[in-house]
Amino acid sequence: MPADLPFYYDSDTWVFGAVRSEVAVGTSIANLVGFAFQRNDAGQLLISPTTGLPINSTAYTNIGDRTPDFKIGIINSFTFFKNLSVAFNLDLRKGGAVFNGNEAMMVLTGTSTKTLDRLQPRIVDGVLADGLQNTATPTKNNITIVPYYRNDYYDGAFAEGDFIENVNWLRMRDITIGYRLPDKFIKRQKIVRSASIFVTGTDLFIITNYSGMDPNVNALNSSNSRGFGGSGIDYGAIPNPRGINFGIKAQF
Repeated sequence: MPADLPFYYDSDTWVFGAVRSEVAVGTSIANLVGFAFQRNDAGQLLISPTTGLPINSTAYTNIGDRTPDFKIGIINSFTFFKNLSVAFNLDLRKGGAVFNGNEAMMVLTGTSTKTLDRLQPRIVDGVLADGLQNTATPTKNNITIVPYYRNDYYDGAFAEGDFIENVNWLRMRDITIGYRLPDKFIKRQKIVRSASIFVTGTDLFIITNYSGMDPNVNALNSSNSRGFGGSGIDYGAIPNPRGINFGIKAQF
């Protein structure tokens, strides 16, 4: 970082709320920032005495690092009965943050399953910001809220960091099954020296702890965004579809 530049953010990644890709001294190039709730010196949520909701900070804070702990690609091929072959590519990823912006928008619009209990009264766990929040006896929040009757609940009870998920996955990038036609069939004619047929499947399955559709997303999908770009920001991004291809290989 240049000496006079405290941080740098990619404006193209600013697609949802306050979440954006931002780099500062001491952070990862894959860092994500957003707003977070204010807390007292003991780490308890500060609750507004007038609304009963957490008090949001207007200062950006680090909410996730999209860098995986590690990634492993497993590529192998097998041949059975001389003519039948199987080749595959497995992709393993451990760790790395993904922002589930789709779920965040669904919560705000009341279409997420997290909003099904909107008629259930609740008290947000925290202490009131009444001047006693950093004393030995802070006032515990006792304001009851029924989200159904409050149009500010889902906008105020969740912060962007609540939709950050640390993701693992095992996915089948591709697998190809091929069959080489036996020589006895090829020898019956003099045009084709060898031939085989194959079928290839891509992105056939994924095993993951991610709650959204596909954690392998990029909110931008553009080469114009340098650095880490919009990778790991799942907001309106289209996941990779499953694909099946058939083909014939021939040597003349």
